[in-house]
Amino acid sequence: MRSRMIWFAFFVVVIDAMGIGLLMPVLPDILEELTGGDISQTAQVAMALTVVYAGMQFLFGPLIGSLSDRFGRRPVLLLSIGALGLDYILLAIAPTVFLLFIGRIIAGIAGATQSTAVAVAADLSDGENRAKTMGLVFAGFGLGFIIGPALGGLLGWLGTEQPAFLGPQLQAFFGQLGNRAPMYMAALLSLANFAFGFFVFKESLPLKNRRPFSLLRANPLGAILSIRHLRGIFLLLAVIFLFGVAQVVYPAVWSFFARAAVGWNVGQVGLSLTIVGIGFFVVQAVLVGPLTKRFGEGGVLMIGLGFNLIAFTVLTFARQDWLIWAGIPISALGILVGPAASALLSKSVDETRQGEVQGISASLNAIAILIGPIILTNTFSFYTGSDAPVFWPGAPFGIAALIVVVCIPLMILFLRGRQASSAVEEHAA
Repeated sequence: MRSRMIWFAFFVVVIDAMGIGLLMPVLPDILEELTGGDISQTAQVAMALTVVYAGMQFLFGPLIGSLSDRFGRRPVLLLSIGALGLDYILLAIAPTVFLLFIGRIIAGIAGATQSTAVAVAADLSDGENRAKTMGLVFAGFGLGFIIGPALGGLLGWLGTEQPAFLGPQLQAFFGQLGNRAPMYMAALLSLANFAFGFFVFKESLPLKNRRPFSLLRANPLGAILSIRHLRGIFLLLAVIFLFGVAQVVYPAVWSFFARAAVGWNVGQVGLSLTIVGIGFFVVQAVLVGPLTKRFGEGGVLMIGLGFNLIAFTVLTFARQDWLIWAGIPISALGILVGPAASALLSKSVDETRQGEVQGISASLNAIAILIGPIILTNTFSFYTGSDAPVFWPGAPFGIAALIVVVCIPLMILFLRGRQASSAVEEHAA
């Protein structure tokens, strides 16, 4: 039973990530249909949908987490999965943009699937196998983001093109679904996962381990305010926040950028996102460990910033397919920044403050997800609109590159300060 519950948590994260990836290739087409606007205008609507969803998660995430500590994981997890299923149904049938926003609000408020699934993994594992169990659950997100865009691109292509090899019946079926086919698939997966969890998943949090609900712990600003109690990691936290803003450029504008810059269809966008997901998975699974042993966390972080700077610069000026394809593997190598920053942050404080600083990092990333789309999508819209001074779909990547340029000297100053502090401690010892 315990094994089945852990695998359920794994599939929760897989399907959550698949849902995100399924939507990305077809969202521009759907928004163009509903708004009647051009790609510049629809990108702004997509930005608003992202900001609403991220804002709801930022505001309600701590609340949902505290509720799961009080009432258990099962009701919260089932509520979250059900809410995501409802969101995908609304996305599939919505005749207006207003319903899309309603769905994103519902999903954002209850969208605690990943954090609750991780909590389930912690409940069901002990010190000896916790790292392995956690790794399995986190790997689910990478797997889902590999499968999701590929499936979304394929279903979107079948729904919009209805190729002859399908035969008359399947052509008619996909013709009725149109570019909403990935939404129906996402809804079906979520509802199937809800049914599986309802019948299989038992409560993982014992009554003795539950704690009273506290509005203070549910305050989304609590972690940010606690920064004032920390010393010596401000520069690293600044880099984490700024890089989070830059990295949002991919989910915020990639689907729109690829169409505007080189005219890719939903299948090509889905394929590109799948390759990005595979690259992220390979880099994290194969390269992070050996590179960290060779260069240390700080060195790996600097290497990752360098790859991001190269990738963002290439994509800034890309107007040919081959340049975008060339930028994708370089972008994948840029994922080195995330695990290196988390490890460096963990090593920069004592054992009593691990949860605190990781909470701060998560809150800063949440704020970055709110701010990033506003800056980067508006930049895209400005340079792709009818009154743009110059047509420049890669402009958001130029902003991201400039942010990385700021991060590099901040990171150098942090590493030098850390080395100096270590030297003083060794001399005093």
